[in-house]
Order: sequence, then C-alpha cells, then structure tokens
Amino acid sequence: MFTNQWDPFIPYTPQDVREFISAGIDGVAIQRIRFERDRKSLFTADLFLHHRRLRRRMVWQFITLDVRNGHLHIEFPTPFRELPPAWNNLFAQAFSQALSALQRHPQGEQGLIVTVDFPTLEGDTPLTSGGEGRPTPGFAWNELYVHSAKRYLFAAERVQGMHVLDLGCGVGYGAKILARRAAHIVAADVDEQPLRYGEETYPDPKIGRVHIAPVREGQDLPFETGAFDAVVCFEVIEHVP
Repeated sequence: MFTNQWDPFIPYTPQDVREFISAGIDGVAIQRIRFERDRKSLFTADLFLHHRRLRRRMVWQFITLDVRNGHLHIEFPTPFRELPPAWNNLFAQAFSQALSALQRHPQGEQGLIVTVDFPTLEGDTPLTSGGEGRPTPGFAWNELYVHSAKRYLFAAERVQGMHVLDLGCGVGYGAKILARRAAHIVAADVDEQPLRYGEETYPDPKIGRVHIAPVREGQDLPFETGAFDAVVCFEVIEHVP
C-alpha cells in the first residue's frame, strides 16, 4: 500500500531494500547525493548507493528535505523507512556533509539541481549514467522521470501474469515496475551500457536482459513469434530509421 506521494514511482520493493540492508553496512558506499529544488519542500534528494559485497547499486529516490523549527527534517518514501539505527546514522551524516558542502559553495546551492559526490575507495565500480537522453532515475529531472514512470504504471496494471517484452528498456527501471504484476519480463535494448547498469541497479528474478541489434527495415527481432503476451515500447519509435 502506498502511503507517500512518491511511493508508486519507486521501482524497488521493501523486500529489495531489506535484502540490500541485510548484506551489512560495512560494504556500503554512498557515491552521490543529488538535490533537486522542489515546489513543496526545500529539496528532494536521491541517494546513490553501492554495495561492494553484493556488487550491486541502489538509487533511493524522492527523499524530501525540509527545515522545521530550525531543524533539518528528512523524510524517506515508504520502502526506505525501516532502517537499522546504523544506517540512519550513516545517511544523516552523509546529508549533513553534503549540505555543508553546498553552503561552502553558495553559487552551486542556488542551482535547481546540485550533486555532491563522495570519495570512493580503490576498486569501487565508478558511477555511470544509464545512457544519454534516457529518463534514468537519479539522473533525469524528477518531473521527466515521473512522466515516464506513469506510463509503466499504466502498463503494469494490464500485464498481470503475462510474459512481457520491454522493448527499448534502457536501465530497466520500468521492467522492475512491470515485475510487480507480470510473470516474466524480457528487457531488451540496443545499448549494452544501460543494460549493464540496470543489472547492477534494478535486478529482479523475473527480468532477463537482452542486447539486440538496431532495428532495420526488413529485419525481425530475435524472438520467436508468440513468445510474449504483451509488448511495452515507450519513446522508441523516434529512434527507428
């Protein structure tokens, strides 16, 4: 059940978060906090996490920051609320450091979107985006991402128990949303980089990722006829010659 206005747009389930946390705090690195000015709060923030032990990422979106009675108030969307004390302390310290960094650079603080990157250890996987021009969580404007996510939420309501092809999936956050209802999703894209990023960031046992060649006239997709009950394809037609 959604209790926060941002909950429907979070690709992760509470179970995803519990599994990430259960692997322990020792292997976790906060790689970036992204702040975006918001109409209803001081900022919404995205936390970019990397777990060295799991070799996995998570992007925790739509964390709201406000000042109330002179104190900083941080509110997490529902999937991220049940945190052990050590994790709460880790995030509180990170936000404090990030906001202090913004105050030391007042010109940057005035921007609509500001990112604060944290030092990483040798051997950590570098933080990369999900590909140019894609509404990737934590990289796209919130409004742009929400418009994209609404389409997947619309589709998810109609694929209960189905085998689904998500064609032009990008990082696959939408496939993760579809996985709430669908039996299985093949997330296909012509770009390998977002597929790799998505495997690290939005894994799911229901999702298989497939790299396909660019579609040309007279060329079929590499799937058998009748392999899927439904095909989801958003913002792809303009890329087909």
